[in-house]
Amino acid sequence: MLLPALTLAASRNAGGGDKIVGKLQTMVRDITAERDQLKAAGDQLKAENDKLKAELDKAKQEKTEAAQTGERLNNELNTQKSTNEAVRGKLEQTHAKLLEVIEKYKMLSQAKNDLAQQHASLQNTQKLTGEQLQICEDKNLKLFEAGQQAVKSFEDKGLLDTLLHDEPLLQFKTVEMENLVQEYEDKLLKQQYQHTEIPAANPAQTQAPQPAESAPEPEVNEQPQEQQ
Repeated sequence: MLLPALTLAASRNAGGGDKIVGKLQTMVRDITAERDQLKAAGDQLKAENDKLKAELDKAKQEKTEAAQTGERLNNELNTQKSTNEAVRGKLEQTHAKLLEVIEKYKMLSQAKNDLAQQHASLQNTQKLTGEQLQICEDKNLKLFEAGQQAVKSFEDKGLLDTLLHDEPLLQFKTVEMENLVQEYEDKLLKQQYQHTEIPAANPAQTQAPQPAESAPEPEVNEQPQEQQ
């Protein structure tokens, strides 16, 4: 509307307003250019504002995600701490059990060594017992032979016949028989098994006095009384 009015005024003053018209046209061009610049600047500001708004929204989203990530990491850290404590507890229990197993192994090893020593001692004792039993057998054989010799001595001297038929010699023969019995007992004592740590040798001592029963000393004392 301004341009047509100026044009109309210029036409009315055609003689002296050319300069004014030129100035007005220049002003119009300047205003139009400034308007275009302002519009472009406004559009640029709007674009920058939209960009900043988008960046702000993105920053808010990243902040929210970062907070969620931080919370998740915190939860994972707490879980890891709990897991570490549980693992530490199990490790301590395992270590305690390991020490217990080591202690039991030491005890079993000691018990094994003790049993091995006892076994060796028993084997040695068994060997000694076998040797002592062999000695007992040898000595019993000697005792048996000594008993046979004593009986043979009685038979050779005719002591039993003398006791039954020759009464005047009874006292002399009785003393002689006692001497023979004493001699036989001395032989038995010499051949008697000496008891040591092996209790299996006791039967030899109980068997040793048996041959002495062959001496008829009690009957000798009774027969003279009956004859008197």
